[in-house]
Amino acid sequence: MEEGLKINVKLTENDLMDFALGKAFPTIWKKISFVISLIVMLFSFLAIFLIMFLSADGIEGLFSFPHAISLISIIITIFSIVVLSPVINPLITYINLISNYRKSNLLRKLQCYELLNDKINAFSDNSSNTLYLSDIYRINEYKKCFVIYTSRYKICIIPRRCFRSKDELDKFINICIYNIDNKKLKLKKYGLFISQPDYAETQVSNQIVEDNIQKGSDDDTLIDISYSFNIKEVRKMFLNIYYKSIIGKITTLIGIGLVSLFVIIAVNQSYNPIVVLILGLIFVLMPPISTYNFANKNFKTDAVMKKARNYKFKENGFICTYQNGESFVKWDELVKAEEVKSAILLYGTKRTAHIIPKRIFDDRKEELNLLRKIIKEKVKNAKIKSSEDSIK
Repeated sequence: MEEGLKINVKLTENDLMDFALGKAFPTIWKKISFVISLIVMLFSFLAIFLIMFLSADGIEGLFSFPHAISLISIIITIFSIVVLSPVINPLITYINLISNYRKSNLLRKLQCYELLNDKINAFSDNSSNTLYLSDIYRINEYKKCFVIYTSRYKICIIPRRCFRSKDELDKFINICIYNIDNKKLKLKKYGLFISQPDYAETQVSNQIVEDNIQKGSDDDTLIDISYSFNIKEVRKMFLNIYYKSIIGKITTLIGIGLVSLFVIIAVNQSYNPIVVLILGLIFVLMPPISTYNFANKNFKTDAVMKKARNYKFKENGFICTYQNGESFVKWDELVKAEEVKSAILLYGTKRTAHIIPKRIFDDRKEELNLLRKIIKEKVKNAKIKSSEDSIK
């Protein structure tokens, strides 16, 4: 049997910048649009300057018709360009990635990817997981990295620098071409510009993983649960998370306020400000609709989410085991923990979490309270109900 290809990856902040830029500017047309956006923005700011300081009426005339209309139009144009153009998108992507990276110990650990003809084995010193090539959602190649999408919204980044030779790079590409549906591949076949593999790191071995996971026997397991997700449950949990977030609360309040303002004006005035109503409905309805669609797409494209899993909670951490692998997470490695109406969320990174449905504890109230107590004691940033709270 042909030996698999092993690649060590320890992500750096430069790797994340390369990914953000590669995603934002994958083609020459994206780069051209970036330049055009910059030019349009500069002209827009110049127009505002001219209106404000070169107008015959001075700054006071700025708010009179038609100057006010012109200024509002320019501001709306600039806002639209900033939000929709590639000028700001890569910056937002990079900031989110860096924030996530700096807060999560798990993202900074060395990962070893072993590519075989039908699967990818990924392991670090605390986890061992298998991703079958048939379950891969998509693979994108950028100039300085490969991105493996395990679902529409979950990725693994493999920097090009991590390949030790061009032969190793070609072997990786050939494994992808011959074993993955071409519709899932977006390969450019760039060369190996620079090779800086993570030699300095100790090679991760499966034995290290097994030692970490098995160092606590079943005798010290405090809570043992097994479950699988369904699509309705995932939708409900994502909506719970949205409405509990600060953005969700503020957006909903703004929408309700605008709808209330429309009602007040319509009752007391002789005209109906329909624009106010439309904006209010957009703020109230669009975010939950988007969240609902996000949950559907995430569940549909994530093969791992559909599979049954088992959690063993211990004093020093918890073990997650499912069909494709297992991982051991220490409590102090969690970025945060949060309890919403339908679930407890244990965040290994800023944006990914172990989701523990509270329905599992319908007849196990004492275990739920014990789990709450452990989390409040062990996790620094924990927003969990008190252990005395009853299950609703």
